[in-house]
Amino acid sequence: MVFIVFVIFIVLFSSFVFGITPSTDKELIVMLSLNLITILVFFSSKETSFFYKKNYFKHSNLLILSFLIVFFQIAVEYLAGNIDLGNDFLIPRPDVFFKTVHVLSISFVTFFLGYLISKKIKFRETKSVRPKNTLFLYLGSVLSFILYVFVTDKSYFMGSYAETKFTPLMVYSSVLYVSFTTAYLVQKSVNIRLSNSCFSLKEFIFKIDKLIIVAITLYLGLVLMSGDRGPFIFMSMVCLVVFMYATRIKLKLKVIAPMIVFAVVLIMFIGIARAPFLIGASFSEKLDYVLEVKDRIPFVSPATMELASSFRTANVVVAEVSSKTDYFYGSFFIRTILSIIPGLSGLLIEFFYSDLPNYMNTPASYVTYLIQGASPRYGDGASAITDIYLDFGVAGCVFFFFFFGASIRGMEKAVFGKKPGASIFLLVVSVCYFAMAIRTGRASILEPFITAVRVLIFIYLNNILVKGLKKG
Repeated sequence: MVFIVFVIFIVLFSSFVFGITPSTDKELIVMLSLNLITILVFFSSKETSFFYKKNYFKHSNLLILSFLIVFFQIAVEYLAGNIDLGNDFLIPRPDVFFKTVHVLSISFVTFFLGYLISKKIKFRETKSVRPKNTLFLYLGSVLSFILYVFVTDKSYFMGSYAETKFTPLMVYSSVLYVSFTTAYLVQKSVNIRLSNSCFSLKEFIFKIDKLIIVAITLYLGLVLMSGDRGPFIFMSMVCLVVFMYATRIKLKLKVIAPMIVFAVVLIMFIGIARAPFLIGASFSEKLDYVLEVKDRIPFVSPATMELASSFRTANVVVAEVSSKTDYFYGSFFIRTILSIIPGLSGLLIEFFYSDLPNYMNTPASYVTYLIQGASPRYGDGASAITDIYLDFGVAGCVFFFFFFGASIRGMEKAVFGKKPGASIFLLVVSVCYFAMAIRTGRASILEPFITAVRVLIFIYLNNILVKGLKKG
């Protein structure tokens, strides 16, 4: 199986290196067919571990779904005749449309290659998670939620996410709440798993502090009303993955399928309601518009088109680098890592990159500049290859996606393996990548790691404070 995927990778990569890129619809179909063969090979590969068999709701499957939508749906819609190369919103640089699909195909196949090779390697676990008191994580979660509600502009909760200007305090309060709550849920799930006393959803809920449940429920309701999909998806997925980890329950396909359909449709509705021309409209007006247009969207998969539109961000960076500008050689990568602490990135950019314009601060802001110019009306976001391709080109995509695919297998083992987990570090990283898997196609693959580092900081601080409390 690995050999077949490796051959497909060699074909795609060598053809790119020698400048042989698809230029016709037939050649595009051939390239998409190679991706399809890779998927079929991947899912036909034998799973030896009982704990992974029939476990459909795992990191790799969610990531594959995300990559398929962002990387290839626009190409499928193009071949189906639903869009053409004149669509400057979805395909802003039509002259490199085929080349963009080529780069995305190389990245996609490399991800599979890394995963399949890692699957054959047996790693020896040297550390294990331990039960810890969650007192300070509990207090931090509750207090940060109160702070979040108090400092956040109330218009944000009334459906004005796109129009709301976020103050530093609003950003910090949101990061604090999400980090504290994720840290609490992860450590609590470790305690539950090690106690070997929880095997159902009801039992799991009863073991979580009631104020935490109330705060999470209110938080999910508030961010859903705001139209901000990211926090809603992340917190929902964190709750789901810690439940599966603590109880060792495998979700059946008949349970997963409706959940995914509901989530995708919800994301589509929110995406339509956030359209630039609806800025300033009331919540009811946005809802009326969504219900009116939902049956008039002429696409193969209307529900995923909003997610698929992130293809345009890959399209512009492939056009820009290296035909018009040189690679940035890690500049965006470094600034992304620095964003672990909100505000620190901005301060260091001011110090080290003071000569750069504001639109160069992040890959997303740079992409927005490339698409809309110096006066954008909204953010265009990014895609999984954006910062990598800007910094290192297609060679960087090969390296990072291979490493990413290999790492994902280890993350799945941390959550779904027989043992409770190799370490709290790996478990937290695994939880964060699972929680953000469905949107990783339209974000940096480093983003979940940055979130994980924040969560780990609070877990380690809690352990230090609890140890000090015991000594006192």
